[in-house]
Amino acid sequence: MKSIEKFHSEQFVGDSHKEAFQKATKWVALNITAKHDSEDLLVKILKDKEASLPTITVEIYAEYDDKDWKHSFCTACKDFHKSFYINQQFNCSRCNMVAYRDSIHQKQLIKTKYKKQKLEYNKAKSE
Repeated sequence: MKSIEKFHSEQFVGDSHKEAFQKATKWVALNITAKHDSEDLLVKILKDKEASLPTITVEIYAEYDDKDWKHSFCTACKDFHKSFYINQQFNCSRCNMVAYRDSIHQKQLIKTKYKKQKLEYNKAKSE
């Protein structure tokens, strides 16, 4: 399962949409691509048609894929089951994924806060 959470939004205004778009892509290149591990970041570039001046909005999302976490969770559960129970039958239908999902959510919050702080630090440093 993949989940995505927005953690930053930035607006760029120019005399034309082309100029605003160039400012936005330059900012993404300098502040996201160059300074972050961007393999788990998604960048969405939106053209704001309702603004009085040509405006481009950049939204940044953190992506989380829980495939590896789910695999390690199931492996630990099966190892625990083998160690403490005589039968080798697993009843995955009784699995308590609530705790698993809560731990994923906590990891998402920590990672998103870290990315946001790093982005704000780099932004303040460059100004």
